[in-house]
Amino acid sequence: MRLYGVHHTPERIACATIYPMVAHAMETHIVYDAFAGNGDLIFGLMRWLPNADARARWFTTHAFLYDVRPEAVERMRERAVALGVPIDIARERIRVRDTLAKPPQHGENAIHITNPPWLYKGSLAKRPDAKDTWAHYFQRTSYVDVYQLAMANDIRLGVREAVYIVPPNFLFGDSVASAIRREVFRYYTVPTIVYYAHPIFETTDQHALVVHMKRKPNPDDEPQEVALEYREPHRVIRYRERLSVANNYRAGAAFDEYVADNDRLAPHTVRWYLTWDEVLRRRGNNTVRLLDVSVYGIATADIDDALLAELRANPYSLRTLDNTNGRRAGLYRTQGEYGAEGVVAHRPHRTHPIQVRVYPPLPESCWETVAEAFNTTLERLRAQTHDGFMTCFRYGHAPRRYLGLKQAERLLKRTIFECLTPAYSASAQ
Repeated sequence: MRLYGVHHTPERIACATIYPMVAHAMETHIVYDAFAGNGDLIFGLMRWLPNADARARWFTTHAFLYDVRPEAVERMRERAVALGVPIDIARERIRVRDTLAKPPQHGENAIHITNPPWLYKGSLAKRPDAKDTWAHYFQRTSYVDVYQLAMANDIRLGVREAVYIVPPNFLFGDSVASAIRREVFRYYTVPTIVYYAHPIFETTDQHALVVHMKRKPNPDDEPQEVALEYREPHRVIRYRERLSVANNYRAGAAFDEYVADNDRLAPHTVRWYLTWDEVLRRRGNNTVRLLDVSVYGIATADIDDALLAELRANPYSLRTLDNTNGRRAGLYRTQGEYGAEGVVAHRPHRTHPIQVRVYPPLPESCWETVAEAFNTTLERLRAQTHDGFMTCFRYGHAPRRYLGLKQAERLLKRTIFECLTPAYSASAQ
């Protein structure tokens, strides 16, 4: 199934989440799935019908299912018959079709309910088996995932209403999804998004979004207030989030707003990383202990006076990634955390601890205040946005989030500004 980017959706998702979104139209609209797989979404909706006769009548009048794989179509036909659908109707209404190349059209009174393949364009270079199948679909398009191509087809064809199951990067990703997100929000009102923040598929620990889309009378780029449901195994959090074209309708806008004002960013320069190349260029008579993240062990190095002064003026390192023992992304005192005076690497790696380098140096007494404020603000924004501005580095029941270096830089500059503003004011007098 990896060849086709398929993650079969449990029927319970259709029953519990999608049915309330489309119940108003079950008896008046065509309901179809252009990437039906096992048919779980349509068959899941049919579970609400009281008996085999009702299911057969509804399917005969209202349902269509498609898949590019003949074996999947045969399997769905067998399932339909088991639910009470006559075999001739099942053959007529469940069809083999390449719906990316030739998307079906069912008119204005139709709802498209689907979980299209999730397959990132950038992964094809490492997967020659999939490249032959998928590469040609990405020719002459800016979209970077198969699910985005499916959404773009619906936009182009004027589909009136749809429910899509897509990866979280549709809402939380930056460049990976900004193009399709802008188009979806331009042409559709998105009243509800349900975020399954735990694994729901059998074959992957990926999380998933259920996105309900209703076509606008006319396209526009107005902000939208979306009802979001954040579902964990033992709780559901409901909140509303205002999404704006200013940040390409990306969720987690509270973080972007907090760091957006350049007048409230300190005029310091923030650099990341210390490499062995630099350490060897700056040899001297001062022996220091360094955390070598290339091997995750302590190494010693002899460095010059200037580099020693810089390390002592920057006693903190950045953890960009939540780890498995409960340590969260944030700033940590290098000596206390690792028993070292700095963090070094042969090659920079964004998910290892990273040496922080601020110019000009902060007053020695300020670093603890800055680090505490940075971490407190980061945690507050994470709670406020349900981690919406951070990349999900590892999914599963205990997801690990990643803080981008550009985000960390702007947050650090804002924190330095807030902590040192009295000093700036005094110097200006």
